[in-house]
Amino acid sequence: MGFEQYIAEWLIAAGIALIIIEVALLGMSTIVLLIGGVSMILVGLSHQADLVQTTNLPITLAITIAVLMILSYRPLKKIQNKTDHKVVQTEFSNFSFYLESDVNPNSETTYRYSGIEWKLKSKVPISAGSEVKVVKMDVGVMWIVLSE
Repeated sequence: MGFEQYIAEWLIAAGIALIIIEVALLGMSTIVLLIGGVSMILVGLSHQADLVQTTNLPITLAITIAVLMILSYRPLKKIQNKTDHKVVQTEFSNFSFYLESDVNPNSETTYRYSGIEWKLKSKVPISAGSEVKVVKMDVGVMWIVLSE
């Protein structure tokens, strides 16, 4: 007796625990625990309704996981492929300063700002002494244009 008598409740509780771990701790980064949790809840409920016998629980769980994986693959893939390409505004956006040396597309000119040595990049040549503003930031790189 004991465990076998409450196997449906154990499956439902384990399924809920897997979903909580997936959502709260992993932030939906792996869908495997979510699918496993939903499958365990479905099989537990099916067992409570006497649709599945105790001896068939492992194979029923495996089939349920496989079916849910197949059904959820395309919607989850579509969600995963969405990307956001908006430009982020930071404290460096539209920051203006005067160039100390010439900048051209191939130069290795740097500018020290906020304790960091930034590489300056421009699509067109800009001469020293010109006022420029930052229009784009990459890792360690400030893209600049002439201020208007």
